[in-house]
Amino acid sequence: APPYAPREIPARVLVEDVIRRAKDEMRAAGRDVTIESPAELPETITCDGKYLARALVNVVRNAVLHARARVALTVEREGGRTVVHVDDDGPGIAPEDRERLFAPFTRAEPGRERETGGVGLGLAIVRSVAEWHGGSAFIGPSPLGGARVSISW
Repeated sequence: APPYAPREIPARVLVEDVIRRAKDEMRAAGRDVTIESPAELPETITCDGKYLARALVNVVRNAVLHARARVALTVEREGGRTVVHVDDDGPGIAPEDRERLFAPFTRAEPGRERETGGVGLGLAIVRSVAEWHGGSAFIGPSPLGGARVSISW
């Protein structure tokens, strides 16, 4: 693992940074998707802000690529754990593909790299960052109808 430096940071600052970066990328890519900020947030979260922000930008970027119109972030405390969900209203990810997408160099459909750029490392990095935090990352169905990527630690 890289030098990992968790500390308490304001949750709102982290989330707004991630959304701002994702919106900048989205505009550069010519996509028009609403990225919704969480209505409620814990005051602070304990994490390595640099690595967690990078992981979340990767997740939001993927969600924007697949969304029809909406991506939403939520941050919850469950017991002593923090859980971040990124939801989209796209086609979703088949249950049999969900785990495979965390392997390096994996994409849901062949040929996407020409359209979207990159080599499919996004979710492998996301899982690594979650594990450095003592947590995990997983994909499930979203209440918005598409995919939900969750990072918990």
